[in-house]
Amino acid sequence: MSLSIEVAIFTGFGFMLSAIVWWTWQQRQQARAQAELNATLATLGKEVQAIAHDMSNIVGVVLTDAEAALMAPPEDLREALEAVERGAQSASSLAKALKGRPATSDELRSAEGLVRKSVALMRSSARIALSVDGDMQFRGDELDVLRLVHNLLVNAAEETRQFEKSIVKVDLEEGVLRVSNQVRDPGKLDESMFLEGKSGRGSTGLGLSIARDAAGRVGWGLRFEVAGDRVTFIVEEQPEEQPEEQPEEKPQQRPVLRAIGPK
Repeated sequence: MSLSIEVAIFTGFGFMLSAIVWWTWQQRQQARAQAELNATLATLGKEVQAIAHDMSNIVGVVLTDAEAALMAPPEDLREALEAVERGAQSASSLAKALKGRPATSDELRSAEGLVRKSVALMRSSARIALSVDGDMQFRGDELDVLRLVHNLLVNAAEETRQFEKSIVKVDLEEGVLRVSNQVRDPGKLDESMFLEGKSGRGSTGLGLSIARDAAGRVGWGLRFEVAGDRVTFIVEEQPEEQPEEQPEEKPQQRPVLRAIGPK
């Protein structure tokens, strides 16, 4: 009789222990799945915010061109309307890229073409001096190159509005792009200006965060240098990283429910 009671106790204890192990395993799986979902949603939310920021920038340029066309004298009206058309075409190109359509023009398949297009779009917002003596190779999507260059130019244009006759210098050499502009407080610039959500004017905020993320996606690096009253953002090609060999993971086995009792 006592042996039967002992067997029943051990059997019940075994089932209880197995149930606890099973429940713990399930909770860990659910927590892992939830963490992966949260990370995916956070990435998606950041991308949507970045896209909205880029579209707002381009639409703002188009509106500025349209306002200038309304105030232009008759002899300058054609040139003003052509600026509006260029801005609308750039907005259309970006919208098509966001839909996943491939670039339809050869100029949008090279870094040089994308830089020239971005500079042309921004000429009505800032005085820009462009020098081209080479090109850059990139891995990834042309849209990220366009977003990188456009955000750097918008940032530079914001800064130069504080000065009269200030010029944004854009230099494209083999493997390197430099965007230089005058700043009021160059000593205050640090790496924090690349952080998302950093508030401020000009060389701070979401635009530079988008630019650095876009640079990384096409295999480029983005840094800055300060000399005198000017800041230069330097975009450089980065060597492709070789993936590290990961040890093969053994498939995780589910715990087996079985009774525990005296042998």
